[in-house]
Amino acid sequence: ADAHLWAARWETLVAHRAAVDLVQILTWNDFGESSYVGPVRPGQPLPPGAGAWVDGFDHTGWLGLVKHYATAFKTGRYPPIEQDLLVMWARTHPKDATPTRPDPVGRPRDAGLLQDRIWAVVLAKADGELILSSADGNFKTIGVAGGRATTVDVPLTPNGYMRGVLTRDGQTVIDLRPEGFVFDPSPPAYNF
Repeated sequence: ADAHLWAARWETLVAHRAAVDLVQILTWNDFGESSYVGPVRPGQPLPPGAGAWVDGFDHTGWLGLVKHYATAFKTGRYPPIEQDLLVMWARTHPKDATPTRPDPVGRPRDAGLLQDRIWAVVLAKADGELILSSADGNFKTIGVAGGRATTVDVPLTPNGYMRGVLTRDGQTVIDLRPEGFVFDPSPPAYNF
């Protein structure tokens, strides 16, 4: 979801852990609504039509964040970050796009509330710098503090890409650019 909702919800749960007995990830395998965090296994049956927004869209990056936040929820302390992690997500088309062919599912009722941005969470084991970009001239550079989660976002660029580069001491630590991702202003169908 937009606005770093995954990280924000977990941080709220950690902050109020004394009042919460149990956290359940209800959408672990909710392939029909594309809100799954678990892996899609080869040959796994999907709800009819869900392949259009599941096939080729790996959500397992969320699992690294689950481990970080669930540990904090259980213990009351965020764990030391032993390995750098960058998780990025975005829709594949603008919120106001019109599909190039009839879409039997249609546009979600509140799609206009969404933002056309790349969202990212970085877990860095030491201080560094992140460049988040959606086109060669559209990027944001921020300092990343080691030992904690850092959130950043940048506007998506029509026909652009999604890329995050984490550097430390002049060396590239992570260079993530999901293969095949294009922010398509004229999609064949909706994918919210």
